[in-house]
Amino acid sequence: MDIQKIEKRIQITHRKRELDGIIMNMKQREKKYDGLSKFGSIAASFLLLGSLFLYSFQLSNEKLINSTSYSYSTRGSMNETKNILEKSYLALNNKKYDKIISLLEKEPDSDHKDWLLIEANIGLEKYSKVIPLLRKVEENQDHQYNSRISLFFKIDLYILYFKKSFCEVLDRIYYSIMKN
Repeated sequence: MDIQKIEKRIQITHRKRELDGIIMNMKQREKKYDGLSKFGSIAASFLLLGSLFLYSFQLSNEKLINSTSYSYSTRGSMNETKNILEKSYLALNNKKYDKIISLLEKEPDSDHKDWLLIEANIGLEKYSKVIPLLRKVEENQDHQYNSRISLFFKIDLYILYFKKSFCEVLDRIYYSIMKN
């Protein structure tokens, strides 16, 4: 019996060494793959941020306005109002955004007025005025321009808003450094 116990202990010790070796190899492989996965995550993050940066760099107010073109041919309103809306539409095509706002100032509320004001304020980079109008259009399911507010439109708008805010902060920092 003694010899059998000794042989069994030798076998157990030998198997334990084998298992310890296997476990050590697994841990080394795990570390290797863990490092690769971290590197992959960092690389993917940089790629995503780089893509977002390039996209925001090429994005402009005019591109956003052109992506949601305003159509005056669908309007059925009174002649005087229609005339002002047509003038506003022409001003939009000529990028005279201040003129749109002054033309529509005294106009009664309408779906067309809301949309033209959104586009004019985007053109003027007055995003603090765009966002409430956008919410108004988005919350009203019966609004004629509700369907034009897509997720991509809102993302583009917020990217432009962030880009403008970020540039303003950089300008303030630059001017404060230049003063000193």
